Amino acid sequence: MKTKLHFTFILFLISVLFFSCGDNKKTSKEKNKSTIQKTEKVFIPDFNADSAYYFVAKQVEFGPRVPGSKANAACAKFLENTLKSFSTDVT
Repeated sequence: MKTKLHFTFILFLISVLFFSCGDNKKTSKEKNKSTIQKTEKVFIPDFNADSAYYFVAKQVEFGPRVPGSKANAACAKFLENTLKSFSTDVT
């Protein structure tokens, strides 16, 4: 009796696994719809080593920027103003 119950359970499990692995092939049109994405062209400026050095030097001038210190607040304000000159959306 116990063997028959195990056999029935295993047979049920195999049949469930067999039917769950059905043929889910998408047509080529469905594949193309899901993989095609519209991309926007974004302007990426060239890297300027002098500007990078300048901005790092300005941040270093503030000294140690421990959270909550005056140097940290001043550096944050400097970065905010600098980033606003490059973009209008700065948070």
